[in-house]
Amino acid sequence: ELIPSLQGFVLAGEFEMNAEAKVDFADLEAVSLKGQVGIDKCVVKSAPPRVAASRLLNPFTHRAVMRDGREVVVELHPGSGDFTPFDEISPYMVAGVLTTEDGGFWRHKGFLPSQFEAAFLSIAHDPSILARTLEAADGAFAALGEG
Repeated sequence: ELIPSLQGFVLAGEFEMNAEAKVDFADLEAVSLKGQVGIDKCVVKSAPPRVAASRLLNPFTHRAVMRDGREVVVELHPGSGDFTPFDEISPYMVAGVLTTEDGGFWRHKGFLPSQFEAAFLSIAHDPSILARTLEAADGAFAALGEG
């Protein structure tokens, strides 16, 4: 089980994925991973309480561990210095963040097959990357339960 917090989702519809992998572990730079993900016909019917989007409607504490090991704690609730109601955030700010982070987010809906190779190579060269990524995701979901 990769991320225990995701157990309990109920999905309906169709989720399709095609993948092609050519891997020579003696020559990782020659790896070829291709694929397509079809998520348009799949919907979330219910989510476990711990990760339900509705939790974002309530105050919560987010804890992030920085690269230098420091822990940064952010209180997110009306009245805190770090909180801005969504309807008061400029659409230019939303567009700027999405463009900087992932300009194609609305098209690929979270799956970017062109990055499968890069992710595989990163993990092959440093397996701790996968462990840190999964820990961060689980920690983000856990933070929602602390408010």
